[in-house]
Amino acid sequence: MSPIPLQITSQLSIHTWQAEFEASRARDKHDIMRYLGDLKNQQELMAFTQMQNAADLHQIKEIMILMQKVFLASVKLLS
Repeated sequence: MSPIPLQITSQLSIHTWQAEFEASRARDKHDIMRYLGDLKNQQELMAFTQMQNAADLHQIKEIMILMQKVFLASVKLLS
């Protein structure tokens, strides 16, 4: 076998490997971007949930303060 066909075969093999590598790299990049997007969405949902919980706790606190005031007023009326 002469060196020319071997070189052509080698070049074709290298070209195929490079094309497969580029396709794999593109898939990996897409997967990473999707994963990071999912993380950002999860962080936004967690932040929203934490804000809702803080607002709910504040409302519960205000209701408890109001109930305490009503209770103290009723105790004063009874005494």
